[in-house]
Amino acid sequence: MDIPSFLRRSLYISIASAIFAEQALADTPQPPVKIGVVSVTVPTSSISDSTPISIPTGPNTGYTIKGSALPILGGPGQSNPYLALQMLPSVVAQNPSPYGMTNLVGGTKGIRIRGESNPHGAIGTVEGLPLFGIDPGPGSLFLFDLENVSHISVYAGAIPPSKISIFTTQGVLDEHLLWPQKNFGGVLSQTFGSTDFYRSFLRIDSGTLPTDTRVFASFSYTHGGNWQGPGATPAYRYNAETGISQ
Repeated sequence: MDIPSFLRRSLYISIASAIFAEQALADTPQPPVKIGVVSVTVPTSSISDSTPISIPTGPNTGYTIKGSALPILGGPGQSNPYLALQMLPSVVAQNPSPYGMTNLVGGTKGIRIRGESNPHGAIGTVEGLPLFGIDPGPGSLFLFDLENVSHISVYAGAIPPSKISIFTTQGVLDEHLLWPQKNFGGVLSQTFGSTDFYRSFLRIDSGTLPTDTRVFASFSYTHGGNWQGPGATPAYRYNAETGISQ
């Protein structure tokens, strides 16, 4: 046997041994990788009025939508509080209208929280006060313009007795109004859109008067064509609101 042949055979044997060793190592079960518990905490002091979405303190689980999140999530219609919750975890809020203005019988105007839906679409309160019933159902759903709402809270899980609502299985939605402001001022907005959508909104705050009284008044006009067929949704909706604080 010459030396070159011996070297070639030795090289072949070395390569084969390496391949078999790698295959045997791959077939050997490896111990599972253990990852420790990861805890994320948010101090309550970091949640302020300027936070668009925050977690309520206390035993309830849920969220509060306020500030810049309301006009963005509330949609161009600015009248359906359910739509402001559409981006929250475990919450599904849908509307058959692109502007969130359609008011139909049944769950199409409702909300689903953690898989539970309300066929009447009428869960929630305004300042803790229920303003609806099983019939006609929506009640407060289209009562207030979202420009006159400071924040909306939705609670899920075990609802305490202090949260009064006709339906609490799915959760409780609570709207808080934007009461008269300390300083004189106003808000004017104008919105146009496809499908004959048109909306005007005006609000004026008196500020603090010499009698320590504050007053606000608002007016809105909304109209939109029914994009699913003939008709309008809504059809010439006029809404006037006023509030007095003493």
